[in-house]
Amino acid sequence: MGSVFLLYGIGGVFLIAISLPMIYDKVPPNGFYGFRTPRTMSNPNLWYPANRVAGRNMVLAGLIVIITALVVFAMQKSIHPKTAALTLLVVSLASLTGAVIHSLMALRRM
Repeated sequence: MGSVFLLYGIGGVFLIAISLPMIYDKVPPNGFYGFRTPRTMSNPNLWYPANRVAGRNMVLAGLIVIITALVVFAMQKSIHPKTAALTLLVVSLASLTGAVIHSLMALRRM
């Protein structure tokens, strides 16, 4: 079960790591990496602000995943392994979904 906590913790760190270039405008418009929507891909002036917002949202999602992994790891003796795994999965999916939804909402206001 310890490897599950490690996997989610690494996943959270990975989310943060891939978000930092987006926040600092290091990712030019491309078809592979970044907050790619028809609007951001067609307008370079919109690409960078939208990616800054999406990057910050992904950092928050990564932090939530890391904190959840640490809390569940600390409580592993008092909760069932399936409950721990389900908690990590649900929190990870919810934080990523929230990041995407918030990013799309912010894009609509731009």
